Amino acid sequence: MNKRTGKILIAHPNIPEYHWFYKSVIFIYSDRSNQGSMGLMLNTKSGVTLKELFEYKDFLYNDNKNQVRLGGPVSSSAIVMLHSNDWKSTNTMQVNQNFSITSNLDMFQRLSNDDNPKFWRIMMGICSWAPGQLDMEINGD
Repeated sequence: MNKRTGKILIAHPNIPEYHWFYKSVIFIYSDRSNQGSMGLMLNTKSGVTLKELFEYKDFLYNDNKNQVRLGGPVSSSAIVMLHSNDWKSTNTMQVNQNFSITSNLDMFQRLSNDDNPKFWRIMMGICSWAPGQLDMEINGD
């Protein structure tokens, strides 16, 4: 784990409105100097409901109010769940003492059977930075 793993990154207020990261709040789930950094945007809705996503994956889910979030511009077809550590699936990665991420079909089956973590949010896509790129962006280089 590196210095930013498990931390929140808030977009600079001068980022233009048309920019992907305008007013974004990003949870950094991996920050390794030799591999780069990865995160999930927390506050951007996708326009897709959880029910629609579950139906697309051939699972039943009755929540038609909550939306899937846009996790970031990279791998937009990837589905990732950020959740509390009270729950694990077959490929869960613990980020810190409070949160984990999971990304497999088993999570859809379990959630559709009302086997839920205390806190969870599903995202499409991720944020990703090459080694050193996030440092340069934060420093304004």
